[in-house]
Amino acid sequence: MVEHPWKLTGPWYRGESIGGIQGGRNSAPIFQKYAATDFANRIVKEPQESLKFVSEDFASRLAADPDQVITLPIRKQNQEHLKLFLDLHSRFYIVVCSLHCDVAGFPRVNREKVCEAGFVVRRRALKLPEAAKKPLAAIMKERAELKAQILKSVKSRNHEAQNPSTIGEILGKQSAEFAKVFKSAQLPQLQQQFAANSKELELLLEEYQIQRELQGWKPTDLKGVGNWHKVDESPQTLDEEVYPLYPIIDDPNVENHTARGQTLWFGLVPTSSGDSSSEGDVKFDDSSVYQAQCFVRRHKPPCPKKNNERDCHGELIWSEPSETYQLASAYDLDGASHRPINITMPNLDDLKRQADLGPAGRGVNAKVISPPNSTPVFASKNMDLPELGAEPTRPNEQFCFYFSFLFFLVAMFLFRLILPIFMFLFQLWFLLKLKLCIPPSIGLEIEIDASLEVELELEFELAVDLEVNGPDVEFNFDNDASFSIEFNGTTYNKDNDNKQALIDLLAEKIAKGSGVSASTDVTEDPPLKDSIEADIKGLGLNDLAATFVNMKTQFGEVTHAELAGELPTPEKGLHYFEKVYAS
Repeated sequence: MVEHPWKLTGPWYRGESIGGIQGGRNSAPIFQKYAATDFANRIVKEPQESLKFVSEDFASRLAADPDQVITLPIRKQNQEHLKLFLDLHSRFYIVVCSLHCDVAGFPRVNREKVCEAGFVVRRRALKLPEAAKKPLAAIMKERAELKAQILKSVKSRNHEAQNPSTIGEILGKQSAEFAKVFKSAQLPQLQQQFAANSKELELLLEEYQIQRELQGWKPTDLKGVGNWHKVDESPQTLDEEVYPLYPIIDDPNVENHTARGQTLWFGLVPTSSGDSSSEGDVKFDDSSVYQAQCFVRRHKPPCPKKNNERDCHGELIWSEPSETYQLASAYDLDGASHRPINITMPNLDDLKRQADLGPAGRGVNAKVISPPNSTPVFASKNMDLPELGAEPTRPNEQFCFYFSFLFFLVAMFLFRLILPIFMFLFQLWFLLKLKLCIPPSIGLEIEIDASLEVELELEFELAVDLEVNGPDVEFNFDNDASFSIEFNGTTYNKDNDNKQALIDLLAEKIAKGSGVSASTDVTEDPPLKDSIEADIKGLGLNDLAATFVNMKTQFGEVTHAELAGELPTPEKGLHYFEKVYAS
């Protein structure tokens, strides 16, 4: 009996995880994405029903809009790794493959001829000499920042093209022109910087002969412990951890079922694991690059069939590697948006009415037990420091009963109190973008004294997005005679020698936009308004221009969905593939 060669490919209905042409002889298994745990039922009913991959599904977004569907032309211009979210982000992934005889007509293989089907997860690990680690990390950090800045610049230009009146309504026509000049000059410069970064990365890889090594996870004798080891791409001996593939069976009650006349399998892609390496490292992290590779084992005819066991040592047929992917961080913002958490603060008026009615102790549902010498003494006589030799804790066991939500109320108070101080001390102003109140509130929520409150608010406005630099306005003013900006009816350029006038004007507008105006307390010497404007002028023209444009467009834009209270819902951005039919 002649044994035809087998070919394990992607499914016939799709040749790419993100869509595109139908599968063929050289296609690889694909990933399918789901937003709920009922994906197994969906697969049985209709294997093609899965979510399209959008901008947020890549290690670096391919578009500023996280929900923009990514097409093949966009993907081919941006060869980014996929990003697989975690279970806690309400995203689930399966890998799908199809088995054929590699002969004319590409017929399917009868499933009975297969004695084992599964897949392995491998990683492409960089083998770095010690001397290359620091420069490579610096290049990759700069690369990630440039990608983000380019996306924001493209988003701004596209927004202006689609909504020419929006910025004009906020800034006035002349201010809009300033923003247009500033941002249109930004993109070419960023693209040049990215090209230089790519060249620098290429030279570094060549200098240190850096390559990726294919590694598989091999368990040890100790349960839950394993290590990544170098493996061949298509071995005939399996010593890696194997994940099962399950058959996709044709449902006779469904018309034109996708599995009809096909030999399809699917497997759940792991995005987390409790296993660790011998050194204590986690099995899966959010920095490594992974890929899945499916296999089937051809049944050896002389061997009797056995259930749930490898019944022979027949030939292993391997698929092509899947698309490469990285895992999202548990703190990924796109992932967090998929599963909103609602915490309702207690209604203090209702609580007061209930507490007044009594009886005393009603609602104290949390019992706190403090063993002997375990309850700290918070104060001594007259709130002085404890005397030398005084006991720091209470000697007797203590029982206290509390209404459980009191813990949350106190924690929330401390959080709101400490948050602005924390960001001020460590200059983490960007974290304020992770807070959104409805109606929108950008100011800080702490009142220490009037002057400090204004200063903190100003610091916040200036600090946000200063990392997004525009074109080198300073350089152009000093060196390019053809460079000019039309702003508030005045042309600013080198010939007119009015660079300082532009600096003064921008500083004044930034100070006013930050809540500092002529009505600000002027009893100080010098007046607060003048001192703040003087500090702003010290930023330099590049930072002044970036700050002015960002303040006016990012926080003043009335069409900004989030600032209008239109928060993303779990259903937002879910786009399903349409079913295709065999030709």
